[in-house]
Amino acid sequence: MSTWTASCSSAAGRARSATSRSDSDRCVSAEGFREILRICEGAKEDKKGWSGFLAHLKQRDLAGAELIVSDACLGLVESAEEYFPEACWQRCIVHLIRNSLDFVSYKDRKAVAAALKEIYRAADADAAIRALNAFAEGIWTV
Repeated sequence: MSTWTASCSSAAGRARSATSRSDSDRCVSAEGFREILRICEGAKEDKKGWSGFLAHLKQRDLAGAELIVSDACLGLVESAEEYFPEACWQRCIVHLIRNSLDFVSYKDRKAVAAALKEIYRAADADAAIRALNAFAEGIWTV
């Protein structure tokens, strides 16, 4: 059994998002904080399951979704293209880093994870490029 949650952020913060992972509904508070749009349980994270989830949000007049962030769930990506074609999809950085560490020796994982986080936490593109270059020159390179 999978659990799915959709939430959105204020325009001042981040773009609206739908993220994966068990019924309540809300959105952005008057103070601009992200709130839960919907939580439900589904048998599978396939296109059919995600389509039902996103169709419910669409029926509730959710509009203006700009960004959908999730793990590498193909069912969500396919459904999002159908229900929110204007939204871009982005791989969740936490999942991306965790999956990347599967290819790193155990002794280097903490250092590699810290270096990857520096790239993703960079304040701007120039800082990200510097962090990426430092990562490429790290002690773990062959």
